[in-house]
Amino acid sequence: MRNWAILALLSLVAAAVCACETVSGSAAPLTRRGFSPTKEAVYVHTVTPAPSELAMLGLVSARGVGNEATVDQVIPELIHQAQRLGATHLVIDDLHMEYHWYTSLTTYSYRCGFGWCTDASPASHEVATLVARGRGFGPGATKP
Repeated sequence: MRNWAILALLSLVAAAVCACETVSGSAAPLTRRGFSPTKEAVYVHTVTPAPSELAMLGLVSARGVGNEATVDQVIPELIHQAQRLGATHLVIDDLHMEYHWYTSLTTYSYRCGFGWCTDASPASHEVATLVARGRGFGPGATKP
């Protein structure tokens, strides 16, 4: 129950804004042996150690890009990536926000006096990225 309370709290903090621009994810299996994807429920662990009776199947990550990225959009993608590995348990190791500040110059020309003058106007914007990383566990051959 404590895991869901933490996720709910993080969700409320981040849900003050709407939807993010894009959500993407990736899954990296630990072995070359393919696992069959699952549609089963995935148990999410946030503060507990990895399930000792299960094997680690691989690493998963998800990111929401945009100033309005929320946990509600990124965690389902992280769970989907764990399902791609065939995992039944997901341990969230990292959840953080990255901020990038971009500045560009726009140049323009205008008539001044007897000729043309050129000037530049700076424009800047901030882009936020919500990043989540974890490990997928399930029945398999490799213990962590």
